[in-house]
Amino acid sequence: MMGCYTSGRVKTKSLPCAGGKQYAAWFYDFRPLNITLTNTGPVPATSVVVNDTASAGVTIVPGSITASAGTFTPGLTGGTWSVGTLPAGATDTLIYSVSVNVEGVVYNTASVPDNDARVCTTIPYKVCKGEPYAILLQAPAGFNRYQWYLTAPGATTATLVSDGTLNSFTATLPGAYQVVIDEGLNSACPQTGCCPVLIEEVDVPLFTVSTQNPTCVGPTPQANGQLIITGLADSRRYTFQYSVGTSFDGTSAVPVPATSIPANGVIGTGLVANNYTVRLTDRQTGCFRDMTVALVSNCVCPEDVCIPVTIRKVTSR
Repeated sequence: MMGCYTSGRVKTKSLPCAGGKQYAAWFYDFRPLNITLTNTGPVPATSVVVNDTASAGVTIVPGSITASAGTFTPGLTGGTWSVGTLPAGATDTLIYSVSVNVEGVVYNTASVPDNDARVCTTIPYKVCKGEPYAILLQAPAGFNRYQWYLTAPGATTATLVSDGTLNSFTATLPGAYQVVIDEGLNSACPQTGCCPVLIEEVDVPLFTVSTQNPTCVGPTPQANGQLIITGLADSRRYTFQYSVGTSFDGTSAVPVPATSIPANGVIGTGLVANNYTVRLTDRQTGCFRDMTVALVSNCVCPEDVCIPVTIRKVTSR
């Protein structure tokens, strides 16, 4: 597989693949990439051009490109590094950062004639904890045996979850998935690369909805109750809505659309006594958590109580 070995006199090198070293990034994360070009031959190499290609969803960060020699011209899916002449035994490097806006395993391949170097990066699939999911994993077709392994969260060893002729596996549990093809005889690396497919279950953290109950004017409750969200480490990551009732109703929820949590945490004002269900949604994953609270008012004046009064004469004139 490309990236697990090198050959030829002028060779490229990305982050190592042989040995199964893994690299991970986050959705929309910035990831540095280092391409090393070495002339292992006895004479200078002339008119050297490195073609760099990346998977869909990988974008070069503007202003991040640094080349020790030549020029790099970025494109939609990579770019071209025109080095020129590379003396015998010399090494040049190209460094830039990329952002990734897809989930799964993405690849970057640097190529010169007769030599390719490939590196993979894993971007975890984020799924909502407690919700059912099924993610189809696929390996290249045309081989005889596919052994799928799962390393569960917190585990140190992998468990064989499928062994057969199918080049696909449907994942329904969190963890790191890897496949070994034809018992690893075809390549020093798995056919899907050295990076596993990661599935992470995420959960919206617990939060608190504080209430300010409506006040009273005489026996009449006022519409001035409030809902306040507290207890979040970073409220900027979430949006909120709330609806009347003990369960969330998206058809009547306000505000529309879901809105960022204000700095003071106050999400509802001018409210009457009732039950309210607040939904907090993670902007990145779409996962949510609901919390139901009650605004109450007690504006009923107590009944008059008759107290006997005794009048007694204590002095006279």
